[in-house]
Amino acid sequence: MAIAKVTDPQGYEVTLEEERWRHIVKGHPEVEKLQDVLIKALGEPELIYRDKEDREVHFYYRLTGRSVLRRNDIYMSAVIKRSEGNKIADVRTAHLVKQPKKGGEIVWFRPQMSSR
Repeated sequence: MAIAKVTDPQGYEVTLEEERWRHIVKGHPEVEKLQDVLIKALGEPELIYRDKEDREVHFYYRLTGRSVLRRNDIYMSAVIKRSEGNKIADVRTAHLVKQPKKGGEIVWFRPQMSSR
């Protein structure tokens, strides 16, 4: 069952399923209290990268705007599998990172940072 369905800036309908959420929290328990940030990252990312090896895999990034584990301004990183043909996408996993992944191709970025 879907926890959330949002439309990203490129028109993809991104779904976060309950099973995926359980997977995320099991591997990254620090994300459990940040479900709202994850959902916002899906619909309003600050940056979207396409993986350099698998063109269907994309990384959505959004600053958390929170101090987590004594670190400020860390990113929520969501790994998304997108289908070009029907504009649907699914969350595969998510975790916190200090900075966006190097490499790959930037396919979208928010021109001006907005308030979180």
